Amino acid sequence: MMIAMNRSPLYERCLEIIDFLDEKLYLPENVTKKAVELLDEVIKDDEIRLKIQGRKPTSIAASLVYIAANIEGFRLTQREIMEAFGYQITEGTITKNYRELLALMGMSDLIK
Repeated sequence: MMIAMNRSPLYERCLEIIDFLDEKLYLPENVTKKAVELLDEVIKDDEIRLKIQGRKPTSIAASLVYIAANIEGFRLTQREIMEAFGYQITEGTITKNYRELLALMGMSDLIK
């Protein structure tokens, strides 16, 4: 795992969740690394950070892992992420956050 540059509670909690998903879903290292890079981008950008303020870290991290998997060409479904959390997050939540984060990061072309 990369060393956290921003030690905010949101950042730290998202890192924990990315680690959890990495272990639970046996993610390739490049997917986990990309998810952390995306998290860094989200946290460093004041506009994005303000727009996601109040969201659950679970939904943010799950969406970033899903985005990272897609970017890196690793097949990962929203259902697999949902199952990893014991159904405590819905596919709809992942989809909503996935689309919004991609748009905020200027990556709308990746929206499925």
